[in-house]
Amino acid sequence: MLSPKPVETSCFYTRLLPDLFDQKMLESGIPVRVFDFGVARGDTIKFLSQFNCRLHVVDIIDELKRINGLANEEDSDISDADIVTMFTSAFELAGQEKFDVCLFWDSFNYLDLRVLPLFMRALLPNLSAGCLAHGFAVLNKNTPLFEQSYGIINSELLSVSDQRSTPLAYRHSQATIRDLVQGLAIKQSILRDDGRLEMLLKRA
Repeated sequence: MLSPKPVETSCFYTRLLPDLFDQKMLESGIPVRVFDFGVARGDTIKFLSQFNCRLHVVDIIDELKRINGLANEEDSDISDADIVTMFTSAFELAGQEKFDVCLFWDSFNYLDLRVLPLFMRALLPNLSAGCLAHGFAVLNKNTPLFEQSYGIINSELLSVSDQRSTPLAYRHSQATIRDLVQGLAIKQSILRDDGRLEMLLKRA
């Protein structure tokens, strides 16, 4: 029997995290509510536990794939409202909690052009007025990119793990994210070596 391929973990420097997590605000003790759309990474938990942060983590990737697949089944009669309801359930939120920071990572790139705006329609009521977010787009849609998981080591360093060696289902450009991710505006973007555009977004 073949052994599972080991998960390779690396890290990279980012100039966007200091804007996402303002150090002075964190150290002041002001509560910061964070929604992480990824696996519960120990480095992220360790970093945020230094401050007055409430972290809500939902490993949502498989559910994003499932919902996107249902919406694209042949002869599917699933409505937009049904999709919004499924996303709302997937977020596993109680009531109308508001988040100050969203860590989307590659979430946008698991959803097609119809489903992506519905994801944001479901989430928008739970974003605070000054919400900031982090996520990835691509510079070139033909760039081969694979599924990864991410963590935060400190205010300038991300950890990255190649989880499954599976290509990303969709590779959305910055223009696509700008047009379809309603309620958030792209504040800054930086091109990574692998072809991902790392983005800082802000509630519009």
